[in-house]
Amino acid sequence: MLQLQFPKDTSPQSSQAPSPMEGWDVLKAHYHEPSLKFDVVRVTIRERLTKGNMHVFRVELHPLDDHDAPIVGSEKVAICKVAYGKRRADLLKKEADLYREKLAPLQGQWVPIIYGCYLGQTVEAWTCILVMQDCGVPLPRPLMMLPPQLRALAIDGLHAVHKAGLEHRDFKERNIVIRKLPGGQLWLTIVDFGEAREHDCPRKDWTLEVYSLQPSSLEFGCEELWSVCCDADVWRPSTIMFYHSLYPADWAASGTPEEFIAKAGLPEGAEMENALKHADLVIEQYRQDRWRRRKWDDRSFTLKD
Repeated sequence: MLQLQFPKDTSPQSSQAPSPMEGWDVLKAHYHEPSLKFDVVRVTIRERLTKGNMHVFRVELHPLDDHDAPIVGSEKVAICKVAYGKRRADLLKKEADLYREKLAPLQGQWVPIIYGCYLGQTVEAWTCILVMQDCGVPLPRPLMMLPPQLRALAIDGLHAVHKAGLEHRDFKERNIVIRKLPGGQLWLTIVDFGEAREHDCPRKDWTLEVYSLQPSSLEFGCEELWSVCCDADVWRPSTIMFYHSLYPADWAASGTPEEFIAKAGLPEGAEMENALKHADLVIEQYRQDRWRRRKWDDRSFTLKD
C-alpha cells in the first residue's frame, strides 16, 4: 500500500461500499508492508473505537485496481490509529517505527501485524495513520480476574516485548486485546506502544511459574514485569504483615492463631489476647484472598463470536 485514501467523514458507514473519490483524503506511505501487493487502498469506517489524543477505528480496507475501482474479494478488516496535528502525528510515526524495528519479530504473535503508516494533509490537519491487524476486542474483565492461562499469556507477551528491548509503560487492560483463533484457542495481543521506551531487561532469561512465591521488587530487578505480575495476581504472597513485621505467608495458610504466634513470637509490648485477635484477622484475610483467587480461577470464561 503506497497510498491510502482515508474518508473525510469518519462517521461509520451504513454501507460497506466506498464513497466517491472526492470524499477522501490521500496520504502517502511512510512505510507499507511489502507483502501487500496493492499500491492504493481505500478505507471505509466500520466503527469508532476510541476518541481522544489518538482516534482508533475498526475499518475495512478496499484495494483499488488501475481504474480506481475496488477489487472485489480483496477487502480486509483492520484497525486504523489516527493522529491529527504535527506533534501527535510525529508521536504516532515514532510508534510505527518501533513496530517496524524492535517489535518486528513479534508481529502477528504478541503485537499486531503492521500493514502501513501513512502521512499527509487531511481535512482535519497534518495526519498520521497507522494501519494494523485487527486482533480482537479489549479484555472483558480485569486482568487479575482472568483464568491463570490467560494471565500467564499476557505476562509472556510483555516479557517478549522486554526481550525485544522495550518497556511498554502503559500495560493496562485497555491495551490488551483478545480474540479467538480458528482452532478455538483464545489469544491475547498487546497494543499501543505510544509510551514505550528502550529497556535492557535484567530478566531476559526468566520464566513465569504461576503461583510460585512472590519475590521482592529488589530481588526481581525489573520494575514493570514485577508490577504487572503483582497486579495480575500470578504469584502467591511470600509474606504477611503482623504487628509491623513480615512473616512467611504459609504460616497463615493452615493452623490456628496460637500456632501462628508460637512461630512468630509475641510482639514486644503486646498482650496475648490482643495478639491472638490480630493473628486471627491476618489469617482470615489471607485465607479469604486465596479463596477469592480460587473462585476467580474456577469461573468459566468464554468470548462471544
